[in-house]
Amino acid sequence: MTTRYTQVPRATLWLVQGGELLISGSIIEVGSFYIGKSVITNEQYEAYLRACGAPRVHSRSPLSPGDDHPAVGVTWQDAVGYCDWYAHLAKKPFRLPTEAEWQLACGGFGDAPSLTDPQVWHRDNSDGHCHPVESSRVNSQGLHDMLGNVWEWTAERVLRGGSFRTAMSEMGSAKRRLEQPGVDLDDVGFRIVRSL
Repeated sequence: MTTRYTQVPRATLWLVQGGELLISGSIIEVGSFYIGKSVITNEQYEAYLRACGAPRVHSRSPLSPGDDHPAVGVTWQDAVGYCDWYAHLAKKPFRLPTEAEWQLACGGFGDAPSLTDPQVWHRDNSDGHCHPVESSRVNSQGLHDMLGNVWEWTAERVLRGGSFRTAMSEMGSAKRRLEQPGVDLDDVGFRIVRSL
């Protein structure tokens, strides 16, 4: 029996209006797109693994144990695999966000958040672990946890956003971290995007 799109736990998508973005001193134009309101959860990711009969068992991190906690320990290849599966199931083109899309969704031009910002789970307020998705206040684009909670993979194999281990002074929408695409760290997850 074929699994239907409506039979698996799905991400809530949110429309981000396109606009101009300042990257490396240049203004670029980013088109509108849909993005996950939060990162992919353990429950959503494990539905993919079951459906694909993946040989690699997803072992939930003790730092992110609940169904509605971020799926962590996910390599870039794992995240792309999820997007491909979800796209096939939904019959729509899902993928990882580009860095420019991620930055626009985060709020744009690289401003660092305030130390008291309730949108961000960081080193000084997270108690050393991930928090359930959508447990923080939304940002200006209507999205949760764009900064903090977990680093997020982008299409360019670059991590964005910081995690529960990152100091607030090291966060901002323009901050990025290079990492090998095969690493599976306990503070790295991902969210999905669909172009209009």
